[in-house]
Amino acid sequence: ERKRAEESLLNREKELREANTLLEAVTDATKVIIAAEDTNFRYTYFNKTYADIIRRLTGKELEPGMSMIDVFSDLPEEQRSELHEWNKVLKGESVNQHITFDDPVTGKAIYYVLHVPLRDENQRITGAGEIAFDVTSQVKIEETLRETSQYLTNLINYASAPIIVWNPHFHISVFNHAFEYLTGRKAKDVIGLPLEILIPENYLKPAMDLIQKTSEGERWESVEIPILHKNGEIRTVLWNSAAIFG
Repeated sequence: ERKRAEESLLNREKELREANTLLEAVTDATKVIIAAEDTNFRYTYFNKTYADIIRRLTGKELEPGMSMIDVFSDLPEEQRSELHEWNKVLKGESVNQHITFDDPVTGKAIYYVLHVPLRDENQRITGAGEIAFDVTSQVKIEETLRETSQYLTNLINYASAPIIVWNPHFHISVFNHAFEYLTGRKAKDVIGLPLEILIPENYLKPAMDLIQKTSEGERWESVEIPILHKNGEIRTVLWNSAAIFG
């Protein structure tokens, strides 16, 4: 019985080593970090990527059984933040968040982090696990897109020339301040409505025939199309147009 128990233990240890080797192989050369701690904040598992980041941040070589409190002892602010997050998880809470830190090698780094409680077969919490993904490039792209979008929005909204955008169904999607002045209508009142509301009835068919050609990629330079003001006045407008492609 003792021999069978020893063999079972050896087999489990072998399976654990193989699982850890597979996990390392899967996450090697990626920026996915994985770590686990027990209820005393001692590391029970971490992958190479996590250990590399800890080395760069603290100058310490991480080993199983080391205390996270000791690892961050020279970085009190980071230590408080880590304790706060891991404490919540050890109380049974799962935490998703973005964290930002200054990596001495790569510079500013942003990670999407998932913390989850680890439980035994009786559902008692035995520790906490962390999986994090490097999203620095994605966040920077999103910031650039937001800045570009804000720039274009301001450029369109405050341009002195009337600017309008419609979708493939010829419903209005952008209506700038100059177009509001031209028609006497507010953008909030026309967004989503068909273009026909802006065109005098007696010119509606030829105007829409012209407009429909834009969906085929036709560009305009100084095409005359009358626009109907809210008070009934008709304004003749020289249109320039270009198709917007996905």
